[in-house]
Amino acid sequence: MRKIDYSLGHFVFNGHNSSEFGICIEATPSLDRPERKHNLYKIPGRNGDIVEMLDAYDNVDKTYSIWAANDYFTDVTKDYNAISAWLYTTNGYARLEDDFEPDIFRLAYFVGPMDIENLLNIYGRTKIKFNCRPERYFKDGEKTITVENGKSITNK
Repeated sequence: MRKIDYSLGHFVFNGHNSSEFGICIEATPSLDRPERKHNLYKIPGRNGDIVEMLDAYDNVDKTYSIWAANDYFTDVTKDYNAISAWLYTTNGYARLEDDFEPDIFRLAYFVGPMDIENLLNIYGRTKIKFNCRPERYFKDGEKTITVENGKSITNK
């Protein structure tokens, strides 16, 4: 029997790899960037708007188009129940990383919904959308660096 090829990429959410659940990513997710927060003021009799740019950003959505099946292509319902338990039981923000931006991670949460297209109960397709804080964290920043007196360090 054929084994599923997970080489197209995977994501890790709250310490669990998507390949643990038979998830295959169909396409590279978009490279999203946050919207800057701002206020617009409309003044009667004045052309245009007055824009106040704020030093803050909105959260962004990170969506993965996926399909899932087990190695024997049977009982997709059981597979998606396990995926749902993983995603829905995570409360609040958790670490999200993927193969598409391997040097960074984000803090994200999942609230659903997850509308699963069940194809002959052999495999299923859906979109998994995470809501992410606007910050992107370099994994290099997690490494401890010892600085000697008089030396300097450079941050990316």
